[in-house]
Amino acid sequence: LKGLTTGGLPTFADISGNFGGAAIGEDNWIQQIQTTPFSKRGLQHPSRLGFVGDDTWVDLFPTQFEESYPLPSFNTRDLDTVDNGCLQRLPLLLQDLRTTGKTPQEMEVIVAHFLGVDHVGHTFGPHNQHMHDKLAQMDAALSTTLDILDDEEESCHLALIFGDHGMTEDGNHGGGTEDEINAALFVH
Repeated sequence: LKGLTTGGLPTFADISGNFGGAAIGEDNWIQQIQTTPFSKRGLQHPSRLGFVGDDTWVDLFPTQFEESYPLPSFNTRDLDTVDNGCLQRLPLLLQDLRTTGKTPQEMEVIVAHFLGVDHVGHTFGPHNQHMHDKLAQMDAALSTTLDILDDEEESCHLALIFGDHGMTEDGNHGGGTEDEINAALFVH
């Protein structure tokens, strides 16, 4: 997460930060959204950020999200708690997504961090019925979310959907093999 938000390459010492680490103090896009004067960006109200998913985000960004719904993330055998929590809360956050910029409760950024695909990979590997089922669930969630974004005629939204890493045939990651460093990016 540090690499995705700061643009820097995590060091070996940063690995421990993935397990209840300290807040990120270096430059990152989340803090930039909040510190750049909203009037300079043509907005009438300060930016609000919402989050649901992997609770590591609130360790790294403890004060940056106005609405935050962290879910326990380190039980890799739990394939559904985080994803079901995201599916429950994400539509509520999307109701407040900025459309006009005229009301203070509108959200400029929403982060949803699903974990089921990662947990299935660690538990069962990439070629298993559980992976097929989890990918189908994520396809449905993505389709619903993009439909909501596309229904807004008065505004334009950007959706970034990405994986933070690939995985080996036995469901691991963290090394430098092509399977581990190959990650998806979808922009809508």
